[in-house]
Amino acid sequence: MSWPTFGYVTYANESFYASLGRYKLAWGPMRNGLAISDASSYYDNISSSYTTPLWKNGRFTYSFLVITPTSLLNDEEWIKQGKVWDLNQRRPYTEGAKTIIGHRFDVQFASWGRVGVGEINVVGGKHPDLNDANPFIIFHNTYGEDFSNVMASLDFSLAPFKGIEVYGEIAIDDVSFGSTEAGARGKPTALAYGGGLRYATDIKGTLLLASVELYHTDTWMYNRWQPLLTFTNRIYTKSELPGSRDFTDYPLGFKYGLI
Repeated sequence: MSWPTFGYVTYANESFYASLGRYKLAWGPMRNGLAISDASSYYDNISSSYTTPLWKNGRFTYSFLVITPTSLLNDEEWIKQGKVWDLNQRRPYTEGAKTIIGHRFDVQFASWGRVGVGEINVVGGKHPDLNDANPFIIFHNTYGEDFSNVMASLDFSLAPFKGIEVYGEIAIDDVSFGSTEAGARGKPTALAYGGGLRYATDIKGTLLLASVELYHTDTWMYNRWQPLLTFTNRIYTKSELPGSRDFTDYPLGFKYGLI
């Protein structure tokens, strides 16, 4: 039950890519992405992207993915999933299902610059439908109240000089607007942001790469009251000698951001 941790089938040409399998994923330029990172040992996923030329030296890429973490919960977590936590929550959703749906747009506007915008929709406690996976609407939780949790992301990369890259990313889970929110039982502001500087040079055929990055994540980033609506990837492992069954929750984004 713990293996394999890597395997896939894929098809790709000059403009289109699609794959189905189990492997690591990451979004954005950060070494540890804030929306989707390679913190997990693998993701069970289906991914695709389409790229087309844009302007003179640019290109536009649309990416879409679906991740299905293990939706098994322990007894205590099922009790939490069945509660009404938020004053705005109308009912609990308790189907054994958790699906992470992501899509993003990348615009390479010049040879030295790129910007990307993404959205991640976690559907938990119910099986997703086409409304949940629809890439032509944003803020899916507006249409999927009580079973949908949405995060937005924005990232950029700039190469002002040869061998130097400046980059950054912000991920927005929730923003509290004080008196307009649900008071003490409303979710507080949950943001993550970071930036970095990378330098690369070739020394007699050897690539030298150096980088520095700074990160910030709020306490509630990737968290939520309902276990099936957290921005996490749960992996189930089983051992025979000694016999054990274990769950490991990895944050979907920054690997040190889950409390």
